[in-house]
Amino acid sequence: MKHILSNKIYKKFNFSVVSNSRIWSKRVKNTKSIINLALKDYKYYTNKSCKYYDITFLLTDDKHIKKLNKKYKNTNKTTNVLTFTNYHIINDNQKIRYSNIAISGDRIKEESRKLNLNFYEHFTHIVIHSLLHTNNYKHENERDFQKMKKKRNINFEKI
Repeated sequence: MKHILSNKIYKKFNFSVVSNSRIWSKRVKNTKSIINLALKDYKYYTNKSCKYYDITFLLTDDKHIKKLNKKYKNTNKTTNVLTFTNYHIINDNQKIRYSNIAISGDRIKEESRKLNLNFYEHFTHIVIHSLLHTNNYKHENERDFQKMKKKRNINFEKI
């Protein structure tokens, strides 16, 4: 894996971006800017029990994300994003939340064409979506999906 950039931002977040796919090589600068903008209004992704967030974004491709899906989700398919979150409890029941977010550039490219969005618009949706997952937002039923979509769209408009 090739480490692309690392950036400590705001008072609650540290994030790094890693890539193992050529599809991202010319998109690094823009992806960093998008992640910075998405995290700027961090109250949308935080909860009071978490003191600090450490997030790694893996910019990858369909082949690698399919392997991750098979290994960790027991499904043999590609998806646009996978979010893995864990936490460590420190004093006073405060948590440090660790998240790994894998994003497939191949999926983003294909889906953005189908949705008539540019690559970066769709990438922004996916980043916001995955950040919501870091705080246990789920979309296992229609009601939860709509709730998550509404929150994603509000933050997308701010960016």
